[in-house]
Amino acid sequence: MITPDNPRMTRGDMTTLMVKALRVDGFAGEVALRVGNLPPGYSTSDAVIPAGQETARLTITAPAKAGTGFVVPTVLGTARIGTPDITHPAQGSESIMQAFGLHHDVPTKEVVIAVLEPFALTLVVSNQSPAGALQTMILAGTMNTGTETVTRLAPALSLKVGPAVKAK
Repeated sequence: MITPDNPRMTRGDMTTLMVKALRVDGFAGEVALRVGNLPPGYSTSDAVIPAGQETARLTITAPAKAGTGFVVPTVLGTARIGTPDITHPAQGSESIMQAFGLHHDVPTKEVVIAVLEPFALTLVVSNQSPAGALQTMILAGTMNTGTETVTRLAPALSLKVGPAVKAK
């Protein structure tokens, strides 16, 4: 199973997918993962779900000049169970949390990556803190994908307050 099933990234950016093996019949061996169905110029990391483990992360990187739109990758897992090796496609899933913190992986039809225009954040702060003070801020940016408006949060940043800048 693959999560998230609908990641977003900008041109030249990278997204991370978590792949989870649903082990059956006592199989505990390693599973090699590979990504297919990507447009030219995209790259992926190698990933292996280690023996006895359930998950591995892999990355997909869009080229700097990638077109915006949707990419529908496929992920295949290959394991040595006998002869020949066995290969199965991974399926997208959405992790749903219900009451009391119970999580369920709900299968989805496919994994769809939205490749968006890069966006910039502009930070305008009205600050009464003295110069040299530390301020912690959480930044957010909003972008329109054409079908929805998406807000991304950046990690909290600690900024050192500088002297006031005179408006031009």
